[in-house]
Amino acid sequence: LTIREAMRILRTQNIVSIQRGIGTVVNPINEWSSLDAIIHNSSPETLATFSEQILRARQIVETGAVEIAARHRTSQDLTELTALMKQMQQASDSGDIDEFAATDLAFHTALMQATGNLFISIMFNAFGRSVIVETMRFTSANTDIRTSAMKDHAAILTAVTDKSPERARQAMTGHMDHVVERLRQLTNR
Repeated sequence: LTIREAMRILRTQNIVSIQRGIGTVVNPINEWSSLDAIIHNSSPETLATFSEQILRARQIVETGAVEIAARHRTSQDLTELTALMKQMQQASDSGDIDEFAATDLAFHTALMQATGNLFISIMFNAFGRSVIVETMRFTSANTDIRTSAMKDHAAILTAVTDKSPERARQAMTGHMDHVVERLRQLTNR
């Protein structure tokens, strides 16, 4: 019964399929639908590539979303984003990488919610919280990188506060480009 349940889960994530006359086969990784499974079954080299691909996919969603957030944000959204910025700064100052990554994710999640569009939040969450946090932990372990991230987040928050969609898009694009650049430096690529 346990094996049947496990196989059912693997089939729903498109990790395996049943082929007549052959039996159960493992599908190519590009057909899998579980980001967690992809990340957990990756080599360190492949993980760096996947992390960059996730960042680029996030960039597509987040640059458009931050424009909408700049137009539709509420005073409550600004209060939450400002509080998260303070928490991120405290975590950075104390060198608490886990807290910094968790708060960084909360900041991006709050931006998605500030759009007022449920489907944007769902698309962002589809990237997988654990996958995003792992990438954030990896890139935020360095003090200079955290300082740079804080500057990028401040620029995003300022643009959203000023209701400037174009500046918000530029700030988010710059932030994502910086993170990819830092990831490449950390992985010597």
